[in-house]
Amino acid sequence: MRIVQRVFASLLYHRKYAGTLGIVTALFLVLGLSCLIIRDFQRSALNLFQVRLGMIDQHAANISKFPALRQIILVHETLMKNEQTIFVVLLWALALIILIASIVSLIHRRSELIAYRLAGKNFTTISWQFALENVALFLLIYFVVVTLLLCLQAPFMALLERINQRLFIDSLSATLANLKNSPTAAGWGNLNRIFSNQVTPFNGHLLLFGGADLSSSFLTDYSQYFASILWRGGSIVFTASYLPALLYNWHISRTIFE
Repeated sequence: MRIVQRVFASLLYHRKYAGTLGIVTALFLVLGLSCLIIRDFQRSALNLFQVRLGMIDQHAANISKFPALRQIILVHETLMKNEQTIFVVLLWALALIILIASIVSLIHRRSELIAYRLAGKNFTTISWQFALENVALFLLIYFVVVTLLLCLQAPFMALLERINQRLFIDSLSATLANLKNSPTAAGWGNLNRIFSNQVTPFNGHLLLFGGADLSSSFLTDYSQYFASILWRGGSIVFTASYLPALLYNWHISRTIFE
């Protein structure tokens, strides 16, 4: 209990450090969640495209006839990989920022750390306290961001869907962009013949350029994204805080107290 009190007292005392780290954490959470959700938007759109294609082309014969169909699959798969890559980059960026911030903070706290050692605390306990400060701050910002996003779920998801559609449109080849923007483009004649003598709830335009199925439960349930980013981010914050603290406190113990 005492260590918990010291953790929050230290966060209040080092307000500038906590504020900077809090902003970094909030940005990571919002951007990371956005990447995960947009990735699943693309996965949903690709699944829906494949389901629709299967309704009219059970033997996949038309995929070999129309390059546009293969290109649509490639666009979705590429965007999914890009979002996953961005998420991994965000994780590494968070780790690097936490590591640098921890090192700078530890150096500034040198006299404070020495005082803890003089009070009889071993360097492992001091390192644990420092790491718990950063983890507690991460959890605090996490719950604030989660609460805000839950309150703003509808507009936030709508914004991400617009961004998702913009990314999709910007990734289209010139031929596909021409098909999307012109209902009389040359490629529509052959493509629309796929639908001859078939009754479907969609047309060629919706087949190629239809977005994600926003009614899917996994797109409206935040819990999977929150859990994923919580354990990854929390693990990174603890590791990038505890290891430099342990090494620095060990260095102080070796150079001053031995």
